[in-house]
Amino acid sequence: MAFSSKPSSRAVSPRPPHAAPSEYDDPFTEGFRTPKGNASTTVLSDSNTAFDPPVQDVPSSSLRTGVARDSTHLLPTTDRKKNRYIPLALRFPIAFGVPLTMILLAIALEAGIIISNRNQGFSVPTKNAISFASAQFLLSFVPTLFVIGPAWVYRELDWHVRWYQPYVVMSKGDARAEESVLLDYVTLGPLLSFINSAKFKHRVITWSTITALVTYILQPLAGSMFQLQNNPTGSGVQVQSIRAIGLLDFSDLTAFVASAGFAEAAVFNSLPDPPFIQGGWAISQFNFPSNDYLNGTLQVNTTGIQTSVNCKGPNGTPTLTPISGGFTITSTSADGCTQSATASNTDVASQQYGVIEVPDSCSTLNKTQRPVMFWFFHPTSNGNGSAEARTVFCNPTLEAFNVEATANLNNDSVTHVVGLNSNVPSNNVTGQFGNSPLNGVIFENQTDPFIQARAIATNNGVPGAIFRFASQSSGGADAEFEKPNSFVDLTSQVYTQFLSLVAKSIYFVPQDNELNAQLVSINPRLLINNLPGHALAILLFFIGFAGVFLHIINRRQRRGLYLSTPPGTIAATIAMTSHSGFGELLMPYDDEETLQNKLSDLRFSIDRRTGAIVATAAGAARRESRPPLKPTSASSYQMSFMDTKRPFSMEAGVVGRGGERDEALESLLGGDAGGRGGLPRGLSETSDSAFSSSQAAFEAASGHGYPPVRSP
Repeated sequence: MAFSSKPSSRAVSPRPPHAAPSEYDDPFTEGFRTPKGNASTTVLSDSNTAFDPPVQDVPSSSLRTGVARDSTHLLPTTDRKKNRYIPLALRFPIAFGVPLTMILLAIALEAGIIISNRNQGFSVPTKNAISFASAQFLLSFVPTLFVIGPAWVYRELDWHVRWYQPYVVMSKGDARAEESVLLDYVTLGPLLSFINSAKFKHRVITWSTITALVTYILQPLAGSMFQLQNNPTGSGVQVQSIRAIGLLDFSDLTAFVASAGFAEAAVFNSLPDPPFIQGGWAISQFNFPSNDYLNGTLQVNTTGIQTSVNCKGPNGTPTLTPISGGFTITSTSADGCTQSATASNTDVASQQYGVIEVPDSCSTLNKTQRPVMFWFFHPTSNGNGSAEARTVFCNPTLEAFNVEATANLNNDSVTHVVGLNSNVPSNNVTGQFGNSPLNGVIFENQTDPFIQARAIATNNGVPGAIFRFASQSSGGADAEFEKPNSFVDLTSQVYTQFLSLVAKSIYFVPQDNELNAQLVSINPRLLINNLPGHALAILLFFIGFAGVFLHIINRRQRRGLYLSTPPGTIAATIAMTSHSGFGELLMPYDDEETLQNKLSDLRFSIDRRTGAIVATAAGAARRESRPPLKPTSASSYQMSFMDTKRPFSMEAGVVGRGGERDEALESLLGGDAGGRGGLPRGLSETSDSAFSSSQAAFEAASGHGYPPVRSP
């Protein structure tokens, strides 16, 4: 197979076939090593071209001589701005939107910390709405979603900035090989990029790498930022009051017998106070909130009645006077009021108790409102058949108050009552029973046997509960009889509870009313921990603030850089360097050190007209005429300018007109530093002036049989 060139203006003689000088197959074969002397590729030519072997012994091939021929001047001029390639990550909305987003996140986080500290966190549902995920998982995972996106995109921005840096350096011109064509910040990674950028004083890369590395600690800070605490929180609510102070009909004595029964049950089973009873207080009933609350309490301003029993021991020890079948117990109160009670049938009932009102000589009130005396009879424990008795005098009083009641929402019990004032609404209780309420244990004789039975049950039930209390105490009834003020404390406790129950039952009437209340409950609160929260906000602000300035500077640096394709691909690299010539100095098997040695004396830049990467000798400014490369040793190359004597002479190493080096003709004719003069075979000085240099180069290359093909 042969390649022919366009007929030239002078006669040429065909050259005989020649074998390729390489000991390998040509680059388009798939074979293995070819023995020396065997012709692997044969090309025919009918004219001498710039690619022909030289007439002299000095080889003209750039691979043999180290000559680098720059042909970028042959490239046509195009509108590079029109076809300019800008990565999506480096476009304005993303390059500045991501840092600004981080600044906004930092500001929002600081505002959230302030609100969290002021309000003791944020309210969250009591029950986890996502049943399959624990609260701990959600608190550590969900916050990372807010930072992992901006952090990842910011690292992409850093990656693109490092990716573009060699081209940015070459766009300024006169760039050394180690910080341009030999530099790859992407493969170095962030840590080595930080070291190299500091070495080359690429400050944008240095700070971009630092901020990108900082993004790796945003995720652990976000995962440890939130904390769930159970804190008491209060809120204002409205509750419905269903009772107000007023006197109910109690003639059937049901309220009294029920209260006495509860007092007995409370002693026997150690029961607490019932709802709306606390100590001596009975408060107006209201409806509790229906929702479930964790350790919820309700503070309500309402009305209440406080009952005081005013129980005291006798003045001296009661005396026992034997009578037929029993004893008469005589006791005098501290006020000098003497009262007697009878313990009958002591042979059958050895332990007896009861309650009677004080005599008429001590009070002029109705028997149902008089002070009362509780008495307790008990045989001694010495076994000699003697007995002993104890008495307690009680004078109940009643007072109505506006109160602040605190109720436990877990069991609907009143835990604390504070009297505010006695300015209660007018009623028919405080006037009639203010200083002398019903004693609750003494009743008028009833003609109805059922009501009378309730009266008897109540009269026996309350002192019976007191005596039962003594029997259940440490040491039993014997120990209680031996105490100096025996039965006073027990009587006060049981009698107070009984009268409070009576007050709740008969001193309040149904009445609906809206009450203001304060609900306090243990609720989960979402808190922002100050340490990781402030640290995350500071780092976000630092990354965002630095990122904005870095991309402003980087955008200005890339203002004169026009790339048509994404850099980094093999095709893009070949497109930018194939016409620059210095690639002919390099071999595929050159290692990194060899590449650095070969390129160390060159300075690289990007041609502003074509976008090609071009090389000049160290210290030499790039001019329209570029000197060729010539070897000075086996592994070093240098650029040199030589004087020109004739317009188209190669003897001085430069082709030019009028002393000027014509780079286009030099590249076309294949001249080298030590080459032969004159025009190459295949071209003439009388060629048509309209014949372009690029067409001439094509014809010359075609005449030499380029590109090579395999032999048939």
